[in-house]
Amino acid sequence: GECTKNAAYMKKDCAPACQTCEEFDINMRCPLDLNPKLNAWQNGGDLNTMFLNIYRNDTYRQNLTVYSMPHELMEEIEIVPQNTTILDGPWVMSISNFLSDEECDGLISLGIERGYETSLQAGKQKFDGSFESITTEYRTS
Repeated sequence: GECTKNAAYMKKDCAPACQTCEEFDINMRCPLDLNPKLNAWQNGGDLNTMFLNIYRNDTYRQNLTVYSMPHELMEEIEIVPQNTTILDGPWVMSISNFLSDEECDGLISLGIERGYETSLQAGKQKFDGSFESITTEYRTS
């Protein structure tokens, strides 16, 4: 009876008695959808493909600056701007004027309206497979 009457407390704090231990398994609570169409980014090399597609997109190209990229992908880039040095490393790029001034103002207003929160980092893993949230000095996003 108590597992039903006081479910919020009992299912968590008395899981063995209520036979709800499986609910603490992160894979049961937060399963990944293994549909390849929805999770194409999970395959090796897919982030490189995404960044190459951004680079090749004529809409972005005028305002795109690539600061670094894996050099093994340089041969896949058809157009490399003259007098440009692209460092070997992870993808780092910027797209100027990606958002209009009005869009930026809208995002700032939305942030003020909803409130800003300090970014948290994953800490130690808990018994249920999730992670503690911790605040650090270097996480500022």
